[in-house]
Amino acid sequence: MKFITGLVTGLALGAAGAVYYSVKSGRDLRVAYEDVRAEIEARNYEALGGRIERGFADVQAQIEERLNQVRAGAGAALEEADEAAGEAAAALDEGAPDDLDADAESIADDVTDAIDAVEDAGTAAVSEIGDAGETPSGADPWNRERA
Repeated sequence: MKFITGLVTGLALGAAGAVYYSVKSGRDLRVAYEDVRAEIEARNYEALGGRIERGFADVQAQIEERLNQVRAGAGAALEEADEAAGEAAAALDEGAPDDLDADAESIADDVTDAIDAVEDAGTAAVSEIGDAGETPSGADPWNRERA
């Protein structure tokens, strides 16, 4: 029973993957399979390597696009946090803390410290995202030779 369930699940996932590939790439998977098979039979490994490199380049482009989306979202969130921090600081400044008792004054100080900490964390997160997207200097991802 487990074998039959696994077989049916595998066939369904394979069919779904083939349809997804065909829709996304605009090419029939059977045609792509025949092209790859012909390259392997002809021992044309240069063409096969070129095909793989193009695939990796496409994946890299998608990853960079997603990183840029995350950076943009983080930047927008940081700007909103900065605006909120400015508004909160202005409201606290207008509140005349001298009129407040000592507890309220320390709470106001804690709030401004917390706002500053959130802003620093957001800046650090944006910096880390930027660092994650950078390629190390001198690195060539397609170079197979090891130093």
